[in-house]
Amino acid sequence: MNMRKKLAALTLVTGIALFAGSALAAITFEEYDTNGDGKITKEEFLAKCTHGKKKCLEEFDWYDRNKDGVITKKEMEAAL
Repeated sequence: MNMRKKLAALTLVTGIALFAGSALAAITFEEYDTNGDGKITKEEFLAKCTHGKKKCLEEFDWYDRNKDGVITKKEMEAAL
């Protein structure tokens, strides 16, 4: 495969992965944002997370990139 075809294939795969990540973030975000205010609070996250409280709190902190106590859709998309 010549270099141009390789680059085109890589670009396509990267685009698909980014789109899939964004779509997954949207689906997941809607499930967790139970009151529909555009933010996931720690309480909303813990109510849906099934990995045990300690692990869920670690995950929440990881998604909450700016550490303001809520997860926005933009933060979730960036994490995925």
